Amino acid sequence: MVFLFFRCCVGLQGQGLTFKHLSTRDGLSDNVVYAIAQDTTGYMWFATSHGLNVYDSRRIRSFIGRPGDSLKLSGNYVTALLSDSRGTLWVGTSTGLNIFNPQTESFRPIVESRKKYGLANGQINCFYEDSKGRIWVCTVGGLSLLTSQANGTFRNYLHSDTPGTPGIRNVMAIYEESPDVFWIGTRTGLFRMTLRENDPIFQEFPQHTTHPGGLHDTFVLSIAADSQKKIWVGTKKAGLHRWDPETKQFTHFPASPIPGKGPASNEVRKLLPARDGSLWIGTFDGISILNPATLQFTTFRNDPSNPSSLTNNSIYSIFQDRAGSLWIGTYHKGINIVHDPNPAFHRIEASPNGLSDEVVSAVLEDSRQNLWIGTQGRGLNQYNRRTGSYRHFRASGLPDGLASDHIQGLTEDASGIIWISTYEGGLTRLDPESGKMRTYRHRPGDPNSICSDMVFQSAQDHKGRIWIGSNTSGLSVLDPATGKFFQANQHSSRFRLDDLHIRSLMVDKKGNIWIGTTKSVDVFTEQGRRIFRIPLPIVRTIYEDSRNRVWLGTYHNGLHMYQPGKMTIRSYSRRDGFAGDNIMGILEDKKGQLWLSTGNGLSSLDPQSQTIRNYNTVDGLASNEFKPNAAFASPVGDFFWGTDEGVVFFNPENVHLNTHAPRAVLTDLKLFNMPVRPHDESGLLDRPLDLMPDLTFNHLQSIFTIDFAGLTYIKQGKNKYAYQLEGLESRWNLVSVPSATYTNLKPGNYTFRVKVANNDGVWGKPRSLRITVLPPWWKTWWAYTFYAVLLGGIVFLIGRFFWLRTVLRYEQALYQAKLDFFTNIAHEVRTHIMLILGPVDMLLTRDYDERKVRSRLTSVKANGDRLLRLVNELLDFRKAEVSSHFFHLRENELVSFLKSIFQSFSHLSEARKITAEFTTDSQEIFVPFDPEQLEKVIFNLLFNAYKFTPEGGTIGLSVAREEEQVSIRVSDNGPGIAPEHLKNLFVNFFQVNELGKKNAGFGIGLALSKKIVDQHGGTLTVKSTPAANGQPGGTVFTVRLRTTPRS
Repeated sequence: MVFLFFRCCVGLQGQGLTFKHLSTRDGLSDNVVYAIAQDTTGYMWFATSHGLNVYDSRRIRSFIGRPGDSLKLSGNYVTALLSDSRGTLWVGTSTGLNIFNPQTESFRPIVESRKKYGLANGQINCFYEDSKGRIWVCTVGGLSLLTSQANGTFRNYLHSDTPGTPGIRNVMAIYEESPDVFWIGTRTGLFRMTLRENDPIFQEFPQHTTHPGGLHDTFVLSIAADSQKKIWVGTKKAGLHRWDPETKQFTHFPASPIPGKGPASNEVRKLLPARDGSLWIGTFDGISILNPATLQFTTFRNDPSNPSSLTNNSIYSIFQDRAGSLWIGTYHKGINIVHDPNPAFHRIEASPNGLSDEVVSAVLEDSRQNLWIGTQGRGLNQYNRRTGSYRHFRASGLPDGLASDHIQGLTEDASGIIWISTYEGGLTRLDPESGKMRTYRHRPGDPNSICSDMVFQSAQDHKGRIWIGSNTSGLSVLDPATGKFFQANQHSSRFRLDDLHIRSLMVDKKGNIWIGTTKSVDVFTEQGRRIFRIPLPIVRTIYEDSRNRVWLGTYHNGLHMYQPGKMTIRSYSRRDGFAGDNIMGILEDKKGQLWLSTGNGLSSLDPQSQTIRNYNTVDGLASNEFKPNAAFASPVGDFFWGTDEGVVFFNPENVHLNTHAPRAVLTDLKLFNMPVRPHDESGLLDRPLDLMPDLTFNHLQSIFTIDFAGLTYIKQGKNKYAYQLEGLESRWNLVSVPSATYTNLKPGNYTFRVKVANNDGVWGKPRSLRITVLPPWWKTWWAYTFYAVLLGGIVFLIGRFFWLRTVLRYEQALYQAKLDFFTNIAHEVRTHIMLILGPVDMLLTRDYDERKVRSRLTSVKANGDRLLRLVNELLDFRKAEVSSHFFHLRENELVSFLKSIFQSFSHLSEARKITAEFTTDSQEIFVPFDPEQLEKVIFNLLFNAYKFTPEGGTIGLSVAREEEQVSIRVSDNGPGIAPEHLKNLFVNFFQVNELGKKNAGFGIGLALSKKIVDQHGGTLTVKSTPAANGQPGGTVFTVRLRTTPRS
């Protein structure tokens, strides 16, 4: 066995403070920072030697006065800042006092005045707000108390009562010990001022370099009180002094070469009591942190080899913001930021006398609180936490030493023996007390030896047996009493394995053995009977929590939780919020939260609330790359993890949640990707964007971008942003870049909402901004009103045009119809007169017997009656037009009625050789009708049929019953009617004027017939086939009337 023993003073320490940096590279106007403040909104302000700067966690803007600028600072050499309890930001420069107006982002200067109530001097050194809210201004010319902010008046305190003393001038610091009791530090002395009805009483503390309880320097730069209410005074040349109010003496703390005994330098420029009770001390040569209870100083200086160290040792300002971060202004290298003065995560790093290698593959704390650390290539380390000493074990090639420096796993058994799993070196047994080792190697052909030298992990069961998982050859079980191994593989009767590539081992509280392979997880009893199998590949780590749930961490397949009672598995992955899917190790803290190491940082999971939080190098981890199964939880709750940058250790109780809910602010507006400024030509802003209650865009301002930020400065790289435009979007947009762009929004009213989450996922309240997008002038309400009026006018004019045209056409048609009407009337009268004169002429020219004469006279009588009826028809048509016709419906026999009308046309049939046929399916059909009116219908239909049927043609009149109605059809084989004329056939005065065709009608017969049938409750329809290609046509008119029950 070969080992080396070292003692060191390092112990288990963290990396110290981690400093973040801001400089001119990040946008600072200058790297000399004299003062720092945070306003009531949450912005950080920095006073530099060339301008004032404001920071919103994303960008830095500068206020630098330029000639001719009426809103500028009184000077660019900014020396002091104060954000008071009323929200006023006070800015002191070398040439005057300024009050910042956030509405206009301008400054109101208050310069030195020789008047009685003016500012003592324009060169400002510092500001102070006392417990009563009064503002004190420390100037080169003395101390000034603001009496009226509106008028810019002050009361000046210039103490020069003692002859030969310079008085209170060049005031550098002020501190309120109690109401109306102040400590005042100047370049020439320290004073204690008590106000009695605004009249000061001064006590001066002279310099006594030889007196143990005296003040060693009167050039006072800073005054503060610690958590124990003791006054501390920082001086230019003599370090720190603490005032004891009981002894009325000072205790001197000069810089000391002994670490922890004094501040970093005797030039103490700034004192700041931190909220954790410590006192931060900014000096000429670094920053020191004092524990007032132990009076121990911890000093931090620039380390050129450490990029996270202080950038410069010359400190001028220290400020603690509302979230607890410390901001440090330096003289040459900008700003340093410490987010956590007490970091939770610590590191054991490799060093010549410490840890042998950075890559840690196994870690274990034994029952004696010694820490064992296995590395990949440089052996085993034992760290004694009590003595701070390291013991190193390296491979020696001897039988009683390590066979390999590549450590895969560490296990302590119940007797305190350390079992070391190695790569290609078998299993080594180490007795920590004696330091003796024994290595078990594979012996080919010996079934009682270990199955392989490639040992991945080991575990002890309830019977004291040691279980060893091999990377290639299955499982070995060692009986420590006999020193013999049982080999389990695919051929063994007990613990039969289907896969010999073991990746993880775990013995649960019941004594069952959990074995993770590249294919599955097999669970066996202690006797070797398989209980069940979980088909989950490459399980790298298995862990049983306090509730007996078993957690399985896989290689790039996430985390899986097995619930034994329910026999269920729940899976988690990166999609659920984990840092990564490659789970390396699992531990449970005292609160029941799980901690998971991955290939991309740490994750914590609360199984109850399902809350997941991630941690990486931004949070202080030494590395994001953790090693498989290199995880251990000590009995006191400390966690140790192996990484490729040493050991990360912490106690979960010290990992505090950042509960500061960040405020979302709107930082910039861009129109077509060009910045918009208040009162510019766009007309969108009359003040800074974040102070605007609403925005109104016209239709030409169609593409705009809103930039925003969260006023949280702790690890702002992990901040999350969400925005939503209500009226357009129903869901929040989660983004990493705090910017939202919208294009071509429809006119309307919207609400832009944005919220920010800090590094621990705590969301702040949403910030809202009303947005109105105006339509173009041609889409405004008054434009639409105009359009409606215009359209109404156009519609009216068009309607009037068509109405007038229709009226004109109607008048013309009516005029033409009247002409045709009277022509046809004359023709009809002539026709009937001819029908009367024809028989008369025959009687005059021929000698007929009495029977023939009676026949001819009967015809004359009939046609005379018909002529009378024609005249009556004209009167009836008029009556029907004005709906004044009165019908006399009564039940009549229809067949004989129709036959008598049909026979009256017999002489026409004879004269024109027309075949006329009357048919019926019943001898009697009783129908309610008005005989006088229905006769007009039938007569008109027959007359039209005779009028258009050529000589030798056929005309038919038929009557037939159809269920509850009767149909009367008048048919002919005349020329027919064109289809386009059928729809107008029953319109008043409609006539078919076709050249070469006989049409002597006057357009009222069919219209009158349709009205009569309608008033009978029946229908009159027509079907017609025009003659074409030498084929005859034909027309059928059908009258349908309702029948009575009798029929």
